[in-house]
Amino acid sequence: MTEQRRDFGPPSRDLKDRPSRARYEKVRAGLELKSRRRTPKADRLMVEVVEALWDDFSDNPYSGCGFHILSEDASTAAPGHRRGKLPELSLDAAGVVGRAVAGRCSARASDAGLSRIAVPVFDSEDRLWAVLEAASAKPDAFDDMDARWLERIVKVFRLTQRVGGG
Repeated sequence: MTEQRRDFGPPSRDLKDRPSRARYEKVRAGLELKSRRRTPKADRLMVEVVEALWDDFSDNPYSGCGFHILSEDASTAAPGHRRGKLPELSLDAAGVVGRAVAGRCSARASDAGLSRIAVPVFDSEDRLWAVLEAASAKPDAFDDMDARWLERIVKVFRLTQRVGGG
């Protein structure tokens, strides 16, 4: 009897350098606890989200993370709290941040030297007012799991009004 070998696609990536669900859950739970202890304010939450992500993921895989605060009509953006190195912001529809804004959903991009993920942030009235972006020097650093967890993490902003109250 010949032995059959099943090929289930390409070999899996080495997962030791990947963020784990447990690490994301630790960040999410910590932020949720803080938001229960005091009235959530968007500007303070931005700092807490970036710092928590940076503490757990800097250099493994994040090389940078931060917020882009959108104008009321989402035509321009200003830098919010950030850590590390993020590429220059572009709201061009071909870019990762522009796709997240236009589609109102997470977007990922990867090229030879940089992986990026952008997650839209909504306020209590379901208005898009910011984008959380993370970048990595590692190729293909972000996948669907990262997108899902970052979306869960930024849900804490649904308890707030946009920065500036507008």
